Amino acid sequence: IFDGFSRYFSLKAAKSNLKYQELMEEDACRTMMLSVAYAYNTVLLAIEQRRIAMEDRKFQLDSLQNTRYKFEAGAAPLSDVLNFEILVNNAEVNMIAADYSYDTALYALAVLMGYPDGTLPADLKFSSEIKTDFIELPAVEIYLDAALANRPDLKAYREKLNIAKYDVYKAWGAFSPTA
Repeated sequence: IFDGFSRYFSLKAAKSNLKYQELMEEDACRTMMLSVAYAYNTVLLAIEQRRIAMEDRKFQLDSLQNTRYKFEAGAAPLSDVLNFEILVNNAEVNMIAADYSYDTALYALAVLMGYPDGTLPADLKFSSEIKTDFIELPAVEIYLDAALANRPDLKAYREKLNIAKYDVYKAWGAFSPTA
């Protein structure tokens, strides 16, 4: 009839364990969304890096052509021509690195979004519009307080603490009278 509240605390621990598992599942969803956001932003970054590298290559090619004309006219040394050839090659290397980064980020995004073969639909286009008119953000303490209050992993750890307390109370029940 009475077991020193052992059954009661076992039930409370089981309920807290269920809540803990639900919160951990919610945290897994949160981290998955965060990973998708990072992969998406990496794709956009790679697109911009490629655009910058293409513009740099175009500029370096124009400068190389102008320097060659000067060299042929005797107004510039050969070292200037060679320096611009190096800069053109560096720009091409940057384009290749941006392409690699784009392909890698695209694959990661596709896999995170559930495309098992790692390819997104061919008709998918990424926005080329980048927002640059940022408003001033509030103090970091506001975000920390919101994170502490709302993050599911932190809530889950609080539930884990409750489970441990209930287990202690259940263990104390062994020293209580039973009927």
